[in-house]
Amino acid sequence: STWGYLSRKQALMSNKRKGSTSAEASPHKKAKHADGEDVASVDDPMAMWRAATIGNVIDSERKGRRVITFDHNDSVRHVLTVLGQHSLTSAPVITNTGGRDEADAYVGVISVQDILRGLFTRVLRDQESADGSIGAEHLAELSAKGKELLDSMAITALGSDVDLVLDSSVSHETPLGEVIRNHFVPPPAGEDAPRRRAAHRIALFDAHGRIHLIVSQSDVVRWLAAHQSHVPEFLDSDHINELGLVKGVGSMISVAETVNAATAFAKMFESGVSGIGVCDANGHVVDVVSASDLRGLLDVDLAALALPVREYLSAKHPMRRALVTIKPTARFSELLRTFASTKVHRVFVVDANDKPHGVITLTDVLAVLARIDAQ
Repeated sequence: STWGYLSRKQALMSNKRKGSTSAEASPHKKAKHADGEDVASVDDPMAMWRAATIGNVIDSERKGRRVITFDHNDSVRHVLTVLGQHSLTSAPVITNTGGRDEADAYVGVISVQDILRGLFTRVLRDQESADGSIGAEHLAELSAKGKELLDSMAITALGSDVDLVLDSSVSHETPLGEVIRNHFVPPPAGEDAPRRRAAHRIALFDAHGRIHLIVSQSDVVRWLAAHQSHVPEFLDSDHINELGLVKGVGSMISVAETVNAATAFAKMFESGVSGIGVCDANGHVVDVVSASDLRGLLDVDLAALALPVREYLSAKHPMRRALVTIKPTARFSELLRTFASTKVHRVFVVDANDKPHGVITLTDVLAVLARIDAQ
């Protein structure tokens, strides 16, 4: 199993270090906090990882960034427009109390996925034709219902607090591994926990009880890519397929590039994921459909959902970047750098013939670190 593999690699690296002479050992005699303080001997391969705190990520990735919030009376149309402008998929919803030193009343989280999941599943449920596509009459209903949704108030479209979670117990000093385990990855199988999906972002509070910082999975992975001395080095001794990150041929949820966009989004929502692959006639993954493609949704976009999915994506994002891929033989450090440099939320694993072997998300990457941290 992946658990057993990581345990053996961790023990092997520790034993190698203990058996090394001082001349053979790493030139860095002590592990250091990100701020330079000594924390432990390098004999412990996990020392650098355990020294990292969420504050290190905040100081590097989030300092000076404004938190976007919405009033409960804002329209869904306004919410989707602003989320699109700021390249966000979710944000807190508050009621403004008006007092300068009083905490705003937090009423929930609104996200692109939660706003539109209900629309797509309600209108399109059991309406697929024999070839798996959504028919014209149901597209018309989707457009009509969508316009009603855009004019509704944000408070009517609050989500499940999964994409964004709030935890007043988290401070700058909280270990990064603890934040990842408790929020950014799903609970271990069999654990009795109310939350079954990973959160993508976590909100932190100031002394007045106001949300003043939001840290995302992307922030954490970018920080790790820039500070790889804090990543246990035994993770880089083998390929990513040996870390359990490559699921294999046939594991990827996808649609054909010829289906209309409505069908693609409906399948994404029904599958309970935030993104799926788009494949050509040869089975090669050529694009990706994700919840972020619905940010900034306007009335005109609803009609465009009848277009073939690749045509819809090209029209909505004329400067759309090339699909981000990686080989199964890549190392963990390369995977971190790929996420950091491209700023994507998922990387597709393809072989030498460009056949897909699965998709790796930010949650998958952080889950590897959560497993070794738990051990």
